Amino acid sequence: MREWYEQVWESAPPDPEPWAWPRRRAWLLEEARPGERVLDLGCGAGRFLRALGEAGCEPVGVE
Repeated sequence: MREWYEQVWESAPPDPEPWAWPRRRAWLLEEARPGERVLDLGCGAGRFLRALGEAGCEPVGVE
């Protein structure tokens, strides 16, 4: 199973919509509060987790 996921990950484009990231990040951080624990289900590469951590949240990701 691990090998399959690695193949899928390596074959995926880095970001299918790079132009949308700034707006998505802003939307995500509207509700985030420093110190809050946030669960990201299906976190992928952890882009939202990183943004939440930088905003002072305690993010937890599960793929």
